[in-house]
Amino acid sequence: MLVHYWNVRGLNSPLKQHEVVSLMRKNKVDVCGLVETKLASSAVSFMHKFRLRNWEFLSNVTASNNARILVFWNPSTIKVELLDLTAQGLHINISSLVNQYSFVATFVYGYNTIIARRALWDDMQK
Repeated sequence: MLVHYWNVRGLNSPLKQHEVVSLMRKNKVDVCGLVETKLASSAVSFMHKFRLRNWEFLSNVTASNNARILVFWNPSTIKVELLDLTAQGLHINISSLVNQYSFVATFVYGYNTIIARRALWDDMQK
């Protein structure tokens, strides 16, 4: 199982979306976490529908103004269970359907100020 994590800027650009998807396919990525995406809910749906339609995804768009964190996975090799989501973190359980093992992962994109990040540290302690 290959998990990829990328702080990607400019994902609103179709060229950047194509670049990300090409990298995922080339490297046979099973799970891809993308942070600093700044995508609106409609843009996330568009990327899913036209770039990764056979994949599944989670985002934290419901906890923030836009999708700061996106996680895509290949459902033919991976099962993902959402544990919790916040504006700064997405906590999931990742299970391999091929090797029959699982682990918990947290994808984080913290706020810029110490005061705003305090909620992230509280969430991580839980």
